[in-house]
Amino acid sequence: MENIELEATIRCLEEQLPSQTRSELILLSNALHRHAAQDIYAPLNVPPFNRSAMDGYAVKAAQTVGASKDSPIALEVAGVITDRGLGQNTFQHLKNSLFSDASCVVPHEGRNEN
Repeated sequence: MENIELEATIRCLEEQLPSQTRSELILLSNALHRHAAQDIYAPLNVPPFNRSAMDGYAVKAAQTVGASKDSPIALEVAGVITDRGLGQNTFQHLKNSLFSDASCVVPHEGRNEN
């Protein structure tokens, strides 16, 4: 198999795909199996806070450098979700919302309470 650059790959795909030159206005209830002719933007964020894609523990990634299953690190519990953010060597249990200063989430399965 030949390796090709990303730009060449995109050009190749674009050449193979039929171009969409027309659009029409239809009811949303009739839009199944169709795609939008242009991007659609929400006027506000829902939910109105940063959110995690999983339940787990919010941490600062830089504070987990070197951690592994065989060489775990200990982090102090910061408590329930508040507006105060994360301190040094702390983690935060979360359910969907995420601190602005947290940079990653450790899933429940990745924790050891010992």
